[in-house]
Amino acid sequence: GVMDQALSVVSLLLLFIATCSAAYVFPAYEIEVYSPKGFKISIPDSEDVTLFAVHININKELEYLEAGEISRDVVKKRGDRWVYEDKTHRLRAGDKLYFWLYVIVDGLGYRLDNQEYTVKSLSPSQTTGTTTSTSPKPIVFPPRIDPGTNTPLPEPSCDSSYTTVSGKEVCKGKVVYFEQFQNTNGWGSNNNWTSEILIPRTGESYFMVIDKSNRLIENGFLVIEPTLLEEKYSENFVRNGYLRLKGCTAESRTNCESNGFSWNILPPVLTSRINTKNSFNFKYGIVEVRAKLPKGDWIVPEIWLVGKNYGPNSGRISLAKSFGNDDLKVDEKNIGGQLLHQGVSTNETDSIFYSRAGNKLWSDDFHVYKIEWTP
Repeated sequence: GVMDQALSVVSLLLLFIATCSAAYVFPAYEIEVYSPKGFKISIPDSEDVTLFAVHININKELEYLEAGEISRDVVKKRGDRWVYEDKTHRLRAGDKLYFWLYVIVDGLGYRLDNQEYTVKSLSPSQTTGTTTSTSPKPIVFPPRIDPGTNTPLPEPSCDSSYTTVSGKEVCKGKVVYFEQFQNTNGWGSNNNWTSEILIPRTGESYFMVIDKSNRLIENGFLVIEPTLLEEKYSENFVRNGYLRLKGCTAESRTNCESNGFSWNILPPVLTSRINTKNSFNFKYGIVEVRAKLPKGDWIVPEIWLVGKNYGPNSGRISLAKSFGNDDLKVDEKNIGGQLLHQGVSTNETDSIFYSRAGNKLWSDDFHVYKIEWTP
């Protein structure tokens, strides 16, 4: 159930209670290409490394942080190195690997983005590729700031708490994640966000296509602006078009492509969703999100905490959910944008939600949505 899982985040502005960690600098990686087939990517072991992951395309550039043609996690090191070895792909001189690497160190995630490697000439046995090194930006949590004087506050003593980050215990009262979306290229100050690309086909997301074309960073805000699918494609596309999502992040083909025909229309709304699945997860604590919900028919905006291994039947904690309709009624009862819903669901059918009516639409202004998740 959702209450027993470490959570990743789908959200706009986050303030988490936990702890900070010493910066990790990505070491030089080594690439070895074998003849007649196979290759290997490895990095040296460092203290507290618990996972090494590779995301690779061959002769095709990656789009942002897509999973790639090859997407593998390595959870056990070989001797003093973390090694991913491929034994099936046949590479030739001049082929190019496009990839990004990811490690978890002391419970925190670090990435090495936008890497390229060109295969050299091969020998009958193996050819060792050149060693390339770079120093990505480490994930460093900002100090707490006194809003009155704009100066750093002293660090509190480390009292134990029930909050954990990637399974590690953390200090009580510590901010462990803070996002203001100032960095357009990196998608946030810590470069932690991944875009989802899929056709959800579940619950209230049934009328939506999730793509990355509807989100942008603007003046320090993450802006997600829903549009109509036919505005991007063509008139009557939802009725007779064929949609295949490039860079789809779903595991099932049915969530990556679809045909419109007869009664089976394509989802009419195109929107975006981002998460921290590959970089940050936590269990228990206080979460605050400042956001302005969108307005419009067919739109059901929701700010979630979801399990790290989230799937269609997984649970979630909802910080905020409000229908985008100005006026939406069931049995003469208004369930539109003046109602805010918050709660917990353990799957697609079992949930506990509480509703709160406002004097005006929740989409009219920014609000701070806050929860405290306890054992």
